[in-house]
Amino acid sequence: MANFKIYPLHLGRVIRNEESPVVAFYLTDGKNHVMVDTGGTPADGVSKMPYYQDPGQTIEEKLAELNIDPATVNIVINSHLHWDHMSNNHLFPNAKIYVQRAEYLYACAPVPTQKWGFDLERIIRTDWTLLDGDEEITEGLSVLLVGGHTPGSQCVLVDTEKGKCALTCDFITKYAQWEHEPKVAGDVYTDIIQYYQGLKKLEKACNYIIPGHNYDVLKHKVLPC
Repeated sequence: MANFKIYPLHLGRVIRNEESPVVAFYLTDGKNHVMVDTGGTPADGVSKMPYYQDPGQTIEEKLAELNIDPATVNIVINSHLHWDHMSNNHLFPNAKIYVQRAEYLYACAPVPTQKWGFDLERIIRTDWTLLDGDEEITEGLSVLLVGGHTPGSQCVLVDTEKGKCALTCDFITKYAQWEHEPKVAGDVYTDIIQYYQGLKKLEKACNYIIPGHNYDVLKHKVLPC
């Protein structure tokens, strides 16, 4: 059975209502080198929403701290296609890049009020591997289609020494959303009914979660700990 280690990478911060960290995740089971999301770029902070990156917070620098060459990454999974989760996909030339087909189709033609979240030029020039629902990517690593935040939002299920972890990314951005009863959807969504259906599905699928925009996640170099 493959057990993965999860390394949260702090790639800067965005400000929308409140300041939140931009986080991507590097995963390895000793054989596979995996990125879950790839963050944004400083230029996005000018054209889309306030985004700040301090020295040492590029994805290349964060991976270098772990002695990881981006060329060795063989799997990239995008939780969804908002710009702050996929803007550095091009840095992984040898990776197969996974996203839900429903997400790709929506990102190419979103509703007008949500166009700000997507970078069509980056999206159409990426060589995607499109998924149609829940799917195993490799042993110990699978995706769970939850929707809600965007039509093709997916959580990443990871086998770890402490059980099955869900990297929830923007579907659950804060621990408080998950710990509240009833569980709380985020404030950006395309379908609130689908969101709550996804929450029920996620609850059955994992032992614990790691949210996507929470500073507490960054207290540890490697997870689980």
